[in-house]
Amino acid sequence: MNNPKRSVPYHIQGNFASYTKKLSLSFEQTALSEGDYLLSPQIKTRETYFIKEGIAAFGVSEAGKERIICFIGKNQFIPLPYKNGGISPFNYKGIFVKAQTPLKLIKLPPSACEELLKEEAFTAKALDSLSELSALLLYTNMTLSFKEPFERICAFISEYTTTLIPLGIRLSQQQIAGIAGTTLLEVARTLRYLRDRGCISTSLKMITILDAVKFEELRKIGKREKTSLAQASGELA
Repeated sequence: MNNPKRSVPYHIQGNFASYTKKLSLSFEQTALSEGDYLLSPQIKTRETYFIKEGIAAFGVSEAGKERIICFIGKNQFIPLPYKNGGISPFNYKGIFVKAQTPLKLIKLPPSACEELLKEEAFTAKALDSLSELSALLLYTNMTLSFKEPFERICAFISEYTTTLIPLGIRLSQQQIAGIAGTTLLEVARTLRYLRDRGCISTSLKMITILDAVKFEELRKIGKREKTSLAQASGELA
């Protein structure tokens, strides 16, 4: 049975662009450096932040390991405001949000979010975004249970090269492994397998698809040929 194509994006931005000017004039602005955490199991906040510039990573920390689920760009709220009694993916156990690139943020107190939620149009957008992130969490957990690691890695490579790299997002092999729910060795083996067949080229935090037709053919097969122990020994060098 074929797996459904991912119907939710790896990168979310722009849903609240119309609020940028108003918020910039009304509230305190702050910044985070690359790698700084906005939310984590150890860092909680009652405030809401609006991303004015930059990209944040949204993910789950499990047993000390982080798995990035998607990237959140400018003109988005973190955490997304929601009405009392609602369920927010930002409240799920283990959720973290950290700066993938330097962030410029607008800091909103709870009272400001309560005022925004009185607007019907804002509430509708917030619910749409909350639903999207919740679906993303569910999709990720379900897909990691069924797809072969090779298929998951190839699916992400396709998104990474066409969507994320043009946005300035650069990921290590370890981060790719976290997103794909697999190991660093499995990512290294897959990249080598695709390189050896002329499908891709790689450099530091960069992947380029050289032969899209061949890449898709191998991806549809859903798994790679077994790598010899001699090959595997040099794949993480």
